[in-house]
Amino acid sequence: MIWLLDNSIAVHVAVDRECPKALKVLLSHAAGISNASHRNLVHELVNRTGWSSQARAISPLHVAVGSGNMELVRLLLECGAEVNRQTVMKGTALHVAVEEYELDIARLLLEHGASLATRDYHRGYTPLEVAIQLPWERSVDLLLENGAYVKCSQYADTSLVCGSTEVAVLMLRSGIPLQTVGRFGVPLWAPACLESRLATFIFNSDFGHSIASGMTASDLWKILSFVHGTAVEDRVHSRGPLRLLYRRSGHASIRDMTESDGKESVRSFGVMCFLAELGLVDEVKLLLDLGCNIEFEGGLTGTALMAAAHGGRLDVVKMLVYAGARICSGFPGNRKLAVGWKIYGAGQD
Repeated sequence: MIWLLDNSIAVHVAVDRECPKALKVLLSHAAGISNASHRNLVHELVNRTGWSSQARAISPLHVAVGSGNMELVRLLLECGAEVNRQTVMKGTALHVAVEEYELDIARLLLEHGASLATRDYHRGYTPLEVAIQLPWERSVDLLLENGAYVKCSQYADTSLVCGSTEVAVLMLRSGIPLQTVGRFGVPLWAPACLESRLATFIFNSDFGHSIASGMTASDLWKILSFVHGTAVEDRVHSRGPLRLLYRRSGHASIRDMTESDGKESVRSFGVMCFLAELGLVDEVKLLLDLGCNIEFEGGLTGTALMAAAHGGRLDVVKMLVYAGARICSGFPGNRKLAVGWKIYGAGQD
């Protein structure tokens, strides 16, 4: 009988099929055998990872939590299921409860000592960060009431992303400064550069000025590179958020925030050059209207015109030429002709 239990997935099947009666009978027999064999077979069985229709290498407790079966979860915990056991894809049972919006089960797990600080292997999230990212306000409240917290340092080992106003609100309620630099090397508020509603909330808030006032061209370049590189949509716009950011920055000139001259081994940064190479006509026009220098050499290829030409962005090229950009630009010791990049079409309509 012991051999059968050691090589059986009966517990997993009973949990997967949501059969608490079958599980009780099985564990009752295992308890009787444990007394004779001097092994805690019940504890071994309820904590064994194995087969499941939900995912591979998952414990019975994870399966029960994922199915939302409170009776099974309670039974497994009473029989010694390890509440903080992790699996590669699921994290702890508390992670699963939060992801599946199982508030009562999450409360039960916390009563049995579920950890609030454990990070899952998959994304590096704590249960609180999972709840924030969903976003799920009731779960955030429950976890905070039970002592969850996030380090409020300037740099944090977190892969959180503030992608909506709802998430921003929950982050602030949880004590997470939006200017925190996360695992991706950009502040958590970075997605606001693409989302007008989120940008309006963040940059018009009490802390909006402190976020924007220290902005430099290299910082903004890095942030825009990240958000544009990770955007789901093929074409995204940041004209509105850029205007809001400038208004709240307190800079005397837009050039203080978008242009940075190179020094020694540090190259120049020009946000307009970056936007021009992406082909973002409206954003480039906005920076020109706000007073950016059309001839600033802030890209690897030189000016914004050369960046647009290098990226094959004909619409941006036309707009810059009509705005007075010089066709011939000197950049590090070379004379590059815009015609060489086939932008002569700017004069053809």
